[in-house]
Amino acid sequence: MYTTLVSVALFAATAITGALAGFAISTPQFTQCQEATFSWEKTVGPYHVVVVKADDPCGDPVIDLGEIDKTSISWPVKLPGNTKVQLYVEDSGDSEAWSGVIEVHKSDDASCVSADTFKDFGLTPPTSSAAHSSTFVVAPTPSSTSTQVVTEPQNSGLVPIGAANAGNNPFSSSGTRTMHQISAPILAICALFAAFVLVL
Repeated sequence: MYTTLVSVALFAATAITGALAGFAISTPQFTQCQEATFSWEKTVGPYHVVVVKADDPCGDPVIDLGEIDKTSISWPVKLPGNTKVQLYVEDSGDSEAWSGVIEVHKSDDASCVSADTFKDFGLTPPTSSAAHSSTFVVAPTPSSTSTQVVTEPQNSGLVPIGAANAGNNPFSSSGTRTMHQISAPILAICALFAAFVLVL
């Protein structure tokens, strides 16, 4: 019964968005954190481009790509795999274009998808252990005969593009929400300092 209701909802959403479309837009293939290119018919620019959930096309955008002057865009898909979305484009004359339903394919790379975006789809974000790390090679001292490899985790700095950023460069990783990661050594130092204050 639930599957039937979902199918009916998706069909109705597709029919509604298709009826509202004023010009055509391509329906690209999306793979999590891989670059995708899509385009639309030239009308009156600039164009406002957003990504919405396929089962709630009239709800809040999942990602707002801002104002685009051209009629195509290449974008790293900052969406979790196994989800369904649609593209919505509005030109300066208030005409609309809707893509078909796009299923986002899963990949091994989830570094570009923010925790908030996972939560928007009701999904659990990957653990912090999946974060990328940078490797630095330390040259050996004269008394050493081997090379030491030091791995240091770092913040990817990737965040979703919010509606407040409309007009920003869609390729920029800046946004209204920022994820801050505090390393374990800093947390340990803060804990020791707090303990010292309590003793005093």
